[in-house]
Amino acid sequence: CCSSAQAVQVSAGGRVARARTLVGGLAGATQGRLLTLKNGAMLAAVATERGVWVIQSARSDRFGAQHLLTRGGLMPETLNAAWLGGQDTIVAWTAAKGVAGQAAPRTISYALGAKTHPPRGVKSAVTVPAGHRIDELTLAPRHGGATAAWVESWSDKSGAFHSIVRVMDIAPHAMVRDLSAANRLASGLSFAGDLAGDQEAAWESCTFQASCQVAADGRGARGAFGAVRTLGSIDASQQPAVAVGGGGRVLAGWVRGGHPVAATSAAAGRPFGAPATLSSTTFALDLTVAVGSGRGGGLAAWTQGTLNPSVVGAADG
Repeated sequence: CCSSAQAVQVSAGGRVARARTLVGGLAGATQGRLLTLKNGAMLAAVATERGVWVIQSARSDRFGAQHLLTRGGLMPETLNAAWLGGQDTIVAWTAAKGVAGQAAPRTISYALGAKTHPPRGVKSAVTVPAGHRIDELTLAPRHGGATAAWVESWSDKSGAFHSIVRVMDIAPHAMVRDLSAANRLASGLSFAGDLAGDQEAAWESCTFQASCQVAADGRGARGAFGAVRTLGSIDASQQPAVAVGGGGRVLAGWVRGGHPVAATSAAAGRPFGAPATLSSTTFALDLTVAVGSGRGGGLAAWTQGTLNPSVVGAADG
């Protein structure tokens, strides 16, 4: 969420339970992530103007003490988290000194969690060059570790603006790879993967005249990122969503001309089929997708309407 909240609460478990305050006294915009781990344990990560906190449960309804990961008055700008299998987790964020919303974060920081403790031991994954900033940050699991994908922007000496998608495995001596075209603007990044290591990224690729397309790139569990694929046009105000399911099956969705559309691929990094229109409405917004962990079907959901919008969904398989 991104709201002016005073506390983050959660109620979980196999029965109805009283909500518990995890982090109180929050100020300004708040971002949160909630992960379900093996055997029903959970991890909550919260970022506000005052820092990044994590809190972990031994069971789904028994949370321990909160743990502050950040120090030194840095202002968190982005937050993401991923389940790495078992009860292993990663939380990553960017932060910088300055006014909320105007700081220019250049470093991706992360902390790893395990069964015996929530994420701790903050490390730096990458620092981008001076004058650049990290606008968006996403994570996906890969072979017990994680991969970070982000949108990086800067203005060159002539004042021209640049915005590209970059990706890097969080590991010693890992290399940064550019995914998006240098002559287009990238935004609205979505990145997903499974525990086997299949990964797919999708983003909004636009010209300076706001003519936008959905671009995607992926890799199988033992493969590498290849050529970028263009999936179709997208409304400039919207962003694509991507999910990876059992066997590496990929589902991508976006909004085109107000219509919700989706396309599937049999495996990460492979070609997508023709996009299918999911509804005749021209008032779809904020589409998201999910795919089952087995060989089951996928689900797309979006808001629909103007004065009294509804949440609408479509499933396959």
